This record gives sequence, C-alpha cells and structure tokens, in this order.
Amino acid sequence: LLTTQYLEEADQLADHIAVLNNGAVVAEGTPDELKDRVGDDRLRVTAASADDVVVLTKVLSRFGVDEPLVDEEKKTVSVPMTEGVGGIATVATELTRAGIAVADFRLSRPSMDEVFLSLTGPTARPVTEGAAT
Repeated sequence: LLTTQYLEEADQLADHIAVLNNGAVVAEGTPDELKDRVGDDRLRVTAASADDVVVLTKVLSRFGVDEPLVDEEKKTVSVPMTEGVGGIATVATELTRAGIAVADFRLSRPSMDEVFLSLTGPTARPVTEGAAT
C-alpha cells in the first residue's frame, strides 16, 4: 500500500491506483486503465516566453475537446485532442500565425496529474467501470 500525492510516483510504482475526491473513491484501476478512461492524447506546448501563455491557451482551446490545463510556472499548456497526430500541423500553423515562440511541442498520453484533475475537477463525476469520459 502506497499513499502519495506525487502522482508520477504512483504511475511508476503502483500496479493499482484509487483516486479519491473529498474522501470518496471516484475511480480505480491500473495507471493505464485510468489514462484510458480519461481519454484522448494530450498536446503539450511550452511557450518560450511567459508573456505568450495567455495567447497560447486561447489558441489551444480551439483545438481541444476539453478546457486546456495551464501550468504558468512551466509556461506549459496541455489540451486533449481527438485528432492526435493529424491535428498537429494545423495547431503549429495557428501558433505561428499568432506569433507564439514555442520551446517544446509534444503529443503524449495523459499524465497521472491530468487524470487526477480530470476526475476531481469542478465538473468531474465518478467514472463507472468500463465507461469512458
């Protein structure tokens, strides 16, 4: 049994994870099962300048299937995308048009932090067995 708030640690060490929200289990499964329940790949873009984070967020909000997650300290915005690799060229073009200098640009599975926020955020609801959100 491991109790932790370090979700990347849980991702690496745990075979089974239970996500709690206000003392109640809202989802449980293997790290991969929880990531699959949250859904789509995430596009993560890091701005070269902190001044570009607001505009970056606005641009990415047009391409995601949910609200972008913003980490202002890291100047990173991530958004779930259904188009995956097919949408990357369009996003890159729009970022260039908006004049945003990009330090990093990647498409990957959701992190455990993103899983947690998706399951426990203000609009989150419990995920039933086998259901996708």
